[in-house]
Amino acid sequence: MESQWVEHEVMAALEKERLHPGHTVLFLIQLDQSVTTTRQPWAASLRRERHIGNFCAWKEHDPYQQSFARLLRDLKAESLAG
Repeated sequence: MESQWVEHEVMAALEKERLHPGHTVLFLIQLDQSVTTTRQPWAASLRRERHIGNFCAWKEHDPYQQSFARLLRDLKAESLAG
């Protein structure tokens, strides 16, 4: 979260979204608490504006399945829209 590479990738995805309104490029997933604890301004903006799939409990069957189903639903919706 603190590396410039991560920020660059996020900004590039957001720029693609600006150039193609209605198309979501950036699908966020959370594997640990980094996105909620970082002080990076771009991360704070994403926390306010986007759904972040919570995969912190990826070793537990039910929470994982719920998060994965939501991610697949979001990806499918984007695929149908595009």
